[in-house]
Amino acid sequence: MNYTKKSFTVTAPGTQTYADSWERTFRSDRCAEESMEQKPSVGRTVHYQAHGSPDGTHKSVARAAVITEVNDLTPRLVSLCVLNPTGLYFNQNCPFDDSETPMGGTWRWPPRV
Repeated sequence: MNYTKKSFTVTAPGTQTYADSWERTFRSDRCAEESMEQKPSVGRTVHYQAHGSPDGTHKSVARAAVITEVNDLTPRLVSLCVLNPTGLYFNQNCPFDDSETPMGGTWRWPPRV
């Protein structure tokens, strides 16, 4: 995440950049790198983005999930046990999506609070 001003930028130690105006800009390549600093492994808790219903009755929401398998060739593809309020759901080869509006059927790291 970069914080920039038109002609003045202050860089603090670490990965963030701050400036007077606190304008926030994103660079997709850097966001992807920062998102995957964590390495997926079996047993880690993540968020699974549910599909929702086609007619909009049920919205696409984030659900807690546990990684059950990591694809050896593509670590961004994982198998999950999704913890729904009404039961468990198992999904294989879920792709990683850390965008602000993730697609249904994808996973991401939980936000830091």
